[in-house]
Amino acid sequence: MHLEILRPHLEILRLLLEILRLLLEILRMHLEIHRPLPEILRPHLEIHSLLPEIHRLLPEILRTHLEKLKLNFCSLNTG
Repeated sequence: MHLEILRPHLEILRLLLEILRLLLEILRMHLEIHRPLPEILRPHLEIHSLLPEIHRLLPEILRTHLEKLKLNFCSLNTG
């Protein structure tokens, strides 16, 4: 008789254990997916660290490029 009373509780415990097992498997897969993230992010962080220098040089680069375009345009008009 006591076993019959415990049976539903044991079934619930069994289901909870199965759910925990599945959750652990999901967590394991999730960790495998995210393990390479530092390697993936490293180039992005390196580029990000270069941005201040790029921003500093950009006006001069643009000015030089515009001067070359002007020279090319002028040579087309005179040629």
